[in-house]
Amino acid sequence: MLLVLCIAGAFFYFKTVENQVVAPKPTAAQQLSAQQQDEVVNKYLKETTLSVLQDKIKSERIMAEARIKLAELEKINRDKQQKENEKIPLEKQIWKESQTPVADSPAQDINSKVYQKNFQDKMDEAEKKEYARQFIENARQGGYHIELNDDLEVIKVTPIRKPSQYNDSSGSYPSD
Repeated sequence: MLLVLCIAGAFFYFKTVENQVVAPKPTAAQQLSAQQQDEVVNKYLKETTLSVLQDKIKSERIMAEARIKLAELEKINRDKQQKENEKIPLEKQIWKESQTPVADSPAQDINSKVYQKNFQDKMDEAEKKEYARQFIENARQGGYHIELNDDLEVIKVTPIRKPSQYNDSSGSYPSD
């Protein structure tokens, strides 16, 4: 009798505890509409793009400052070398030509600039493609499939359907 009473009490206890389990609240991503999801994704894409551009401008400014300092140092070294050369008597100097660098021809200068521009354009394009690839991969890991156009603007966002835990295909229960 005591055993039956204990079993009934345990059964009653587990049934009441089972009814008290609270359903999980939907996440913020599930509460957003498709339009809101697009706006959030575009907002972060624009912020990241702006940050990348700011970093690029900052690095270009630093590089320009470094080139100016390098040119100043080269000029100082050139002047210093020239002063040292002037101290050596002409009879002891073994060189006959000026040691100043020979300027490139205009054609070589133009070719060099064109090559540098093409190279920079290719590097910029490669950076954009890598950035887009990383952005899409991060979104995929966050549970979204994103499509971008050529201007790296989001044109489509769809949540990725997670596979169910239960195999509900007809192949699970084959008929005899």
